[in-house]
Amino acid sequence: LRDSIDLQIAGDSVFCAGDSLVLEAIVSGGSGDYQFSWDGDTTIGQIFRSLPTGSSTISLRVMDSNGCQKSESVGTRIKPLPNPVLPSVLGVCPQDTTFLDPGSFADYLWSTGDTVPAIPALQSGRYEVLVTGDNGCSNKAVSDVSVFTAIPVNISGDTAICPGEDAFLDAGAYSQYQWSNGSDMRQQRVS
Repeated sequence: LRDSIDLQIAGDSVFCAGDSLVLEAIVSGGSGDYQFSWDGDTTIGQIFRSLPTGSSTISLRVMDSNGCQKSESVGTRIKPLPNPVLPSVLGVCPQDTTFLDPGSFADYLWSTGDTVPAIPALQSGRYEVLVTGDNGCSNKAVSDVSVFTAIPVNISGDTAICPGEDAFLDAGAYSQYQWSNGSDMRQQRVS
């Protein structure tokens, strides 16, 4: 009676999308000089490496030098990556407070060192965030931020007027206007 083969498949069969699957055949017993056949491929050896694109079942057949065989299989499952969303390019006016918010996740690590869900974009530059989902998988998002230079506004016109007189204030040549009284015209009549 020949010694039977004991076979186990070791390795993490549940992994994040984009990660490699690494499985190892743990074999004892039999007559040694094992041949390994992972999903029918006999050229792989004792360690199986793959970059799968979907969940599947990986089968292993081991044969010893006496021709005795043992088979095992393991189901694999790919966990989805979180999907953080930031604008790829963002322009910010200097007086505005604009926050970068990639969405709701378990953990955050910003290129600024912050670990909060959202950060203010106060300076021009590249902002990166690495988020981790509830399933332990991580992914990143990047935003290139440009903080615009403040536009100098010089209002011209009479600033001192007598009662009953009108004056016109001119904001200069720009594409848009917003006066404190709600007007969006270049010139304002004041009395």
